[in-house]
This record gives sequence, C-alpha cells and structure tokens, in this order.
Amino acid sequence: MKNIVSIILFLVLITPNGLSQELRLVDSIVTSYPSSGQTVKKLSKRINSSFKSDLEKVRAIYTWIALNVSYDIKESGKYNYTNFDEEERLVKDIKQTKKLSKRVISKRKAVCEGYASLFHELCIATGLESEIVLGNAKTNISQIGNSNRYNHAWNIVQIDNSKYLFDVTWDAIYEFKPNVTYRYFMTNPRIFIKNHFPKSSINQLIDKPVSQTAYANWPLFHMTSSTEEFEISPIQGILSKKENVNFEIRTINDTHLTSAGYSIGKQFVNVTDLINQNGNSINFSVEKEKLTNSKLTIFMNNKSVASYKLK
Repeated sequence: MKNIVSIILFLVLITPNGLSQELRLVDSIVTSYPSSGQTVKKLSKRINSSFKSDLEKVRAIYTWIALNVSYDIKESGKYNYTNFDEEERLVKDIKQTKKLSKRVISKRKAVCEGYASLFHELCIATGLESEIVLGNAKTNISQIGNSNRYNHAWNIVQIDNSKYLFDVTWDAIYEFKPNVTYRYFMTNPRIFIKNHFPKSSINQLIDKPVSQTAYANWPLFHMTSSTEEFEISPIQGILSKKENVNFEIRTINDTHLTSAGYSIGKQFVNVTDLINQNGNSINFSVEKEKLTNSKLTIFMNNKSVASYKLK
C-alpha cells in the first residue's frame, strides 16, 4: 500500500484466549447474584468472597453492571465534560462518585458517568486501583472532523502492575435483553482509541499518542465481535462527492476475506468478486456519480468496518 495513508483497524475481542474459560466461570457465578437490593458494600463483599484474583474481581464487577444496570435513554447526551480541568474533575470525583454510584446501584439505571462511577467504586471496594476517564466517544458520522466535545466517561484499572481500559456503558446498552459482548473489557488501546479519545493523552495507554486532530478526522470505526483484522485506506473520514474514491483494504495475519461491499444510503454494492485470489486484499473504486448520499459504509465479511462522511 505504498504512498497510501492507512490505518490498522483491529476488529478483535481482546480478552486473551487462555483466560476465556476462567472468565466464563466468573460470568456464570455472577449471573446468580441478585440484581436488586444491592449496595456497593454488599456487592463488593460478595465479589471478594467469590473471587481472589484482581482479574476475576474486575470481570465480576463488569459483568454484574452490564447485566443489571440499564442505559437511561432519557438522560443520554445531556452531559458535557469539556470545560472540566483536572483539578475540578478530581474534586467532582471525590464529592459525587460515591453519591452517584449509590443511586445507580439502587435504581439500576444510568448513563456513562453513572456506569463509570459505580464501576470505579466497586473496584475500590474490592481492592482494585481504578480511575474515571473523561473524553470523547465517536458514535456518529456527524462527529467526523468535529470530535472536540468531551461527552463520555470510562475507566482504567490496574491489574498486575499494568493498566487496562474498560467501558461498561457500551456493553450495557441493549434493546431487548442483556447480552454482554465484552468488546470493551480490557480492550487493546489501539482499538479503544478508534472511538474513545481521553482528555489526557496519557490515558490513551499507547506509546505514541494520537493527536486530537487525527482522531477527529478518522472515519467512524465500527466495533464488532469479529476476530478479523484489516488495514484500510483512505484514513480521512470526510470524502469529496466531486471525486472518485479509491479504497484499498488488506487483511492482517491469517484473516481471510470472504465478502466485501459498501453502502451509500440504502443502496448496497457487492464487490466480493474483486477480492484477490489469496483472499487477503481488495481494491475498488467508487465513482463520484454514486456519491449521492451523506454517508458511505464499508463492509468486510458481512461486518460493517468503517463509515465515511460524504460532502
């Protein structure tokens, strides 16, 4: 992909395979916990009684919250943390987190700040080092090129001297019934940064932090539970309707391309026949005459990969 700006898009469930059996056992135990009548003190005591390792405890906390606290749609989008400096944030955490977490565990309904606060308080109560992170969550193509508003909260927890990222809010949003995917449990920082930009660059947990400008101008990346990995270009999220667009996508490691396509508005175009013989790359162009909508989404192996804004 010479002279083409590209980005590695990892669509992977990051929990190490060797831990999956151990963590599934934690999940099965936590599902038997009562959902109502809980307090931070009671729940943390039960978790400490059931589990010994930090990994087991944080998994139990994540699972219980994701299964038992529903997302409060009415409160969605009302919070803006852009004007908080670090000192104000720390004061707010000290004064509000305990109060908020108490309300959330009682009412079992929250938005991001409530999820992050309850997660944090349960971590502290079970002996884990935790912090609440404020930042931007990119969820809509309207944010491409304009992702400066800090509208979200998530967590960092230290386990065995290493820091890990968690966003239980995004795993607790379900339409009909709880269905925890663990996509945002100990998420690889290189994946997490695709749609989470923290106010403090140190909280990206990557060696070379991404700039806010670069993050804002990326396409809208879609998280899936797929184990597929792709490298995709262009990386600029805003495409001109006045020019043809050339896409180049290749797989990383052993991922095999079985299908490919793109949608513009309600129209889907299948380009599977353009996948190379090895099944590891595809090149295709979209003529400017087809760029009639405001959004273009790329699909690989029947999963949405990234969406672009058309202007």
